[in-house]
Amino acid sequence: MFGKHPELDELGRQIEALREEIPVNRGLKARLQNEFPPQKNSTRRRPVLAFGLVLASMAALLIWWSVADPGGDSAGTVLAADLKVTNQVSMIDIFSGSFGPPVIGNQNLYLPVADQGTFAMPLEADNMADFKKITGKEITFSALSHNGKTAAYVNSRGIYLYDLKTKKTQTLIEGNDSDLYYFEPSWCGDDQSLLITRRQIEFKDHGFEEKSLDIYSINRDGTTLRKLCSGSYASYIPDSQDIVFTRAGNIMIRTAAGEEMAVDQGRFPAPSPDGLYIAYVKMNGEEKELSAAATLRTDLSDVYICSVKDFSDKRKLTANYPFRHTDEEQWLEELNPDHGQQSLVFSGMYSFYNPVWGTDSGTLYVLKGGHDEKTSLRVTRINLSPQTLMAEDTIAHWLQASINRDDDFARSLMKNPSGFLTISNPHPVAYSIIGSGAEKGRTYVDAQITTAYNADGYYSLGKTRFYLVKDKEGYKIEGEMSLEDGFEVLGREDGVYIRDKGQAPELLLKVDGLTPSGGDNMRRLSSLAYSPEKELLLYTIQEPDSFTVHAHDFKENREVFRQTIKEGEAAVMDISFNGRQDCAAIRYFGDSQMTVKLYDVSKKTFVQSPFLSNAQKVFWAGENLWVEKAVAGGNVQVRSLYTP
Repeated sequence: MFGKHPELDELGRQIEALREEIPVNRGLKARLQNEFPPQKNSTRRRPVLAFGLVLASMAALLIWWSVADPGGDSAGTVLAADLKVTNQVSMIDIFSGSFGPPVIGNQNLYLPVADQGTFAMPLEADNMADFKKITGKEITFSALSHNGKTAAYVNSRGIYLYDLKTKKTQTLIEGNDSDLYYFEPSWCGDDQSLLITRRQIEFKDHGFEEKSLDIYSINRDGTTLRKLCSGSYASYIPDSQDIVFTRAGNIMIRTAAGEEMAVDQGRFPAPSPDGLYIAYVKMNGEEKELSAAATLRTDLSDVYICSVKDFSDKRKLTANYPFRHTDEEQWLEELNPDHGQQSLVFSGMYSFYNPVWGTDSGTLYVLKGGHDEKTSLRVTRINLSPQTLMAEDTIAHWLQASINRDDDFARSLMKNPSGFLTISNPHPVAYSIIGSGAEKGRTYVDAQITTAYNADGYYSLGKTRFYLVKDKEGYKIEGEMSLEDGFEVLGREDGVYIRDKGQAPELLLKVDGLTPSGGDNMRRLSSLAYSPEKELLLYTIQEPDSFTVHAHDFKENREVFRQTIKEGEAAVMDISFNGRQDCAAIRYFGDSQMTVKLYDVSKKTFVQSPFLSNAQKVFWAGENLWVEKAVAGGNVQVRSLYTP
């Protein structure tokens, strides 16, 4: 091939070297061979030109293949820009203390809690599983080996490896706890070495300055420490020796050959398990002139993903929006022109940190903080798919996000979002999707939404029709309308009343022996719920140190259940039915903690549900129960889905 045409030799050698790297679709090759049998050679008048065209075609094919099929499977590769956010759920709320990003194993999510240790919870929903402490307070995981057997953790002295089975620790490398530190461990693909960050500082008269910030590789036995480059937050891209890292506010990739490429501005890069994508956090700033002497600037952080093979193939996953702490028009009016050029800065409602992939490229976990210290830090799970949400799923996820106070995701599902979406009281306790269709060419979804007041005789069931419009990202809510068949149930001094929408209250059930609130003889109606489908009323009578749950069946015209709760100074909070109206959750305070009991409508009794024994909050999503539980000494609240 080489030698006859020197001007083509170099390109020819490159093509020959790259041939072996082209992934071959064997089935396609065989089919093409059958469909296009070999042809006899024909005489060529311009062999040099013909050969050049072949080489050019092969080069074009290589370029196309590398872009279209970075993972070697063209049928399964999805552009980052084509991935859709199909759900976003804040799984963990962190109220106080110091916490690192979650660490993902094959079956568990591990949460490092400073001064307490590492906690584990299952990645998949499990009614019997719980949030459990698995290490002492000195061991807080930073990275887990791919086989799930060894965790790397960091303290001020250095980096250590912890064996999850034997509970033994070995030293990987140590600094001096003064001016030399090692941190940010990340495992290589075969778990035999790690990438780490080395930081050297120099003390000055006032503070210190950073002398170096470098990335090293080290064997897991602590040998062969080797500097790779300057930077930090490094990790290997799966199925390669390339690394992704940060340097001077940029996301970088360094190949095994030492070539470096800038991906984008940002921090916290995380390669997906299949090596196709990089997730990271990026700050976007926009500036608008309000007057000759004033500007408005917004600085919003969001989570992005991009393709490893094509950095321009990217998309924003989150929908941060400005925290408008000041009215900009009023601020502009009150400006003193003598003070010169001034700027009003709005940061985001949220700040994002440390995206971490799940077990595949369809799930991403990220830390989400609020705009002030009063707002809890959250571990939020983002689900990705090339498929868009169906209309009914869009409404279900919007309701879920609104109740969970994931306002950014809820707003992303609306065509024209505005203001805050969440309401504290009366608060939603259940929702279910009850129908969908089209009305004058507009797609709609009907939902049944139940609300209640805490520790009060109020229960409301309403039906809402949501109208949706579809774009390339999926369905968006463009409007809603309240349907006519809603009702309220009210506890009064003489019994329980029901009020249909727009009508006067009517007595539903007379209750004798009630007394006003307060005093040693208090006996008042408290939380209640009514199912028109089952013709069943659940109501509670609150007394000073206890409450009694009553179930009245109107079909049988009698009371079918009664039980008094005496657990410390027990006080009922709310009651709610699931979508089928065959199970009810009674949330109450007793024995110095919140808890939940389940009432089985058909069995006419409470059913055992140990998982709910310390549930702080619950709400029904159709037939499933979202449960919030306090753990880690009350500093952490975990949200999970429970199926009765």
